[in-house]
Amino acid sequence: MEPFQTIRQGIIERYSVLVEDPTEFAEAIYKPLKQSFRINTLKGDKENILEQLKNYDPEIIEVPWNDNAYVSQLNNLGSSLEHFVGQIYIQELTSMIPPLVVKDVIDNNTILDCCAAPGSKTTQIAGMMQNRGHIIANDSRHARLKSLRGNLDRLGVTN
Repeated sequence: MEPFQTIRQGIIERYSVLVEDPTEFAEAIYKPLKQSFRINTLKGDKENILEQLKNYDPEIIEVPWNDNAYVSQLNNLGSSLEHFVGQIYIQELTSMIPPLVVKDVIDNNTILDCCAAPGSKTTQIAGMMQNRGHIIANDSRHARLKSLRGNLDRLGVTN
C-alpha cells in the first residue's frame, strides 16, 4: 500500500466517527483538491493579472472570503509565466487563513514569522502590508531558507 493511501485510510478510520456521513467524508478525502492561488498585488494590478490567467482557464473562480484568492480547474498554473515572475502564488486555501485573521493588526507594524519557509504566509502578509512595515522571517531548518529567499525575491517582497 502506498504511503498516502495508508495515511488517508488512517484519517478515515480516526475521524469517521465524528462526521454525520462517513461515506461522504471518505469520498472527500480521496477527491483531489482544485488548485488554489492568490494574486500578488506587489507585482501588478489584480484585474490585469486575472485577465491574463483567464487565457489559460476562463472558468477561474473567486474565493468569496478572500478577495485575492482564486481556484482553477487546471493543476499546472505553477508552470505559467505569471507564477514564474511572481504575479501569482500557488497556495492552499487553508494556508491563506492565518494572515487574514491578523490583518487588522499588521499595517506598518513589525511582524515576526519564526516558521516562515517556504514563504506562503510571509509573502501574503507582505502583500497585505504593501511592502510597508517590517517582516522578520526565519525558519528553524537552515535548508528551508533557500526556498523562503527564492519566494521573497520572486514575489518582490522588500519589507
